[in-house]
Amino acid sequence: MKAATLCTGIGGFDLACQNVGMEIIFQCEQDAACNRVLKHHWPDVERTEDVYDRRTFATLRRLRPDVLAFGSPCQDLSVAGQRAGLAGKRSRVFFRCMECAFACDAPWVVFENVLGLFSSRRGEDFASVLEAFTGVR
Repeated sequence: MKAATLCTGIGGFDLACQNVGMEIIFQCEQDAACNRVLKHHWPDVERTEDVYDRRTFATLRRLRPDVLAFGSPCQDLSVAGQRAGLAGKRSRVFFRCMECAFACDAPWVVFENVLGLFSSRRGEDFASVLEAFTGVR
């Protein structure tokens, strides 16, 4: 199986996938320090730095991963944060990641986030996540 990650961080999910025999084929991460870690551990993996970059979208469509994993930045959702929810500047990247998932037709999509997603905007943000995955409101 081939795996790709968005908002990759330092590659925790990538390492787990690799450890069970998956091939890491793509990563997208904007943080420079994280990218140094990724380049060290996965020097030959295609990588972009912005999920909004057209190259990210095009590369995912070309590579067609079996698994696409992402976790939008959690600061807007965390109970310790400002609670801006999925409308927040950081966490709204969730919707772009979902566009990428549908565009590359990944059969498996893994989304990870914090407990605060369940209570953000009185549960409406979690409902938005379910709607994005299922198309059902």
